[in-house]
Amino acid sequence: MAEGYYYTLSAVAQSFAAIVALNAVFVIYKFQLLRNQRNELILTLRQLLVQKEDPHGLPGPRDRASDRVVRMTENQVLEECRDIVNKKGVFSDRFNEQLDLFDKNGQFSKDIIKWFKRTLWFNGTTILLSLIFLPWKNLLPNFLQCIILGIVLLLSICALLVTIHAILFTLGIGEKG
Repeated sequence: MAEGYYYTLSAVAQSFAAIVALNAVFVIYKFQLLRNQRNELILTLRQLLVQKEDPHGLPGPRDRASDRVVRMTENQVLEECRDIVNKKGVFSDRFNEQLDLFDKNGQFSKDIIKWFKRTLWFNGTTILLSLIFLPWKNLLPNFLQCIILGIVLLLSICALLVTIHAILFTLGIGEKG
């Protein structure tokens, strides 16, 4: 086994380092989109709270309600909206719809993190094995070199499949409604 051992292990390590970086770009991009959606949902909930305070649109009460809602933190807005949903009032369906979207946004973020961790584990293990076995070529017999290359390549295939799935999941392709 000539120089193929060195080239293969070196190429695997470099390729999977690039794949980790590419996956990170997709995750960062999606998190920016999710953060923007989250901010829009909070804004919508704030507007619904103001409308609930004054459903008739009278100038005085709406201004006071608007000031109060603007001063609320995100957690206070969510808490008040969940209270409204629990009381089953006139506005509860509108609040419930927005809160469901907010919760789905948060769950999707957690799922993205879960898949990113999986890809880091698989890709990191592939890179690490490639780098560990790289300098030992001269000390290993040919059959052992072939076994090591086979193991690294099988792990590479698994890592690549997990990474492709994670990227597709992150981008929302094939996402469950």
